Amino acid sequence: MKRKIIAAFLAAILSMTAMPFFTVQTYAYSEGSTFEGKDCTDNENAAAAIDYLMNRYPHGKTFDSPGTCWGYAVKINDLLADSSRSSYYNGLRFTKTNFKNKCLRARAGTHIRFSHGSTFNGGYGHSVVLLEVDDNKVLWADNNYYAYNTVCYYQGTLNDFYKCYGQYGYINMVSKPVKYKIYDTPRTAAKALKAAGRIRLNWMKASAAERYQIYRSYAKDGEYKLIGEVENDIFQFTDDTVKKGKKAWYKIKAVKESGNKWSGAVSCRAN
Repeated sequence: MKRKIIAAFLAAILSMTAMPFFTVQTYAYSEGSTFEGKDCTDNENAAAAIDYLMNRYPHGKTFDSPGTCWGYAVKINDLLADSSRSSYYNGLRFTKTNFKNKCLRARAGTHIRFSHGSTFNGGYGHSVVLLEVDDNKVLWADNNYYAYNTVCYYQGTLNDFYKCYGQYGYINMVSKPVKYKIYDTPRTAAKALKAAGRIRLNWMKASAAERYQIYRSYAKDGEYKLIGEVENDIFQFTDDTVKKGKKAWYKIKAVKESGNKWSGAVSCRAN
């Protein structure tokens, strides 16, 4: 019994030390950061992809794929980047100057790997996804830092970022997208909003789409009915006519002159 109490106490201490300690003004865990894809990049494809991933992997939710922090960073980098260039470092101290030299204005989706040791080791360290780095702020995504396998989105100053990860001491990898992916078919994510009877949809931009149509069904293989339409530069839609407490299924149709492209079906239960 005593061993169980000690183990629980140590687990609580470890979870506390893993939490990022910086000003409440820059980040409130209960709400998450409020930035969007357009705040991270002026590339329309990448901005839509970031909004999609923040809906697909919401703040404070469990990452549903393997690999914890590394797996999450690789997945996001793969989602955004058509190709990436990775640089590995030995003995590169994690200082604010070195971080700016390697990552200032890096493309959204950059995967940076920190370590306690001076050499690269993919099994030990911590991975972070950079979404925007300029002289005044850093926007980033993380998994497995605040809590086990929990996705979080942060924003803060360079000092905030350094306080958060300075414990690691070294930068041992930076993998930057060279160019962003262009998708032919939209991918779709759905999330129930706090307000009852509202579901937010986000999707990836589809190349050459003239507009997007939103379809809903209350059964995966049921009849999908058109519930909305948006212009080709809009990649989200809020369904405020969904039945409260019901599980709904959605598909997005990218209307194209060359032939329409449908997303796969995604489901969400309205509050």
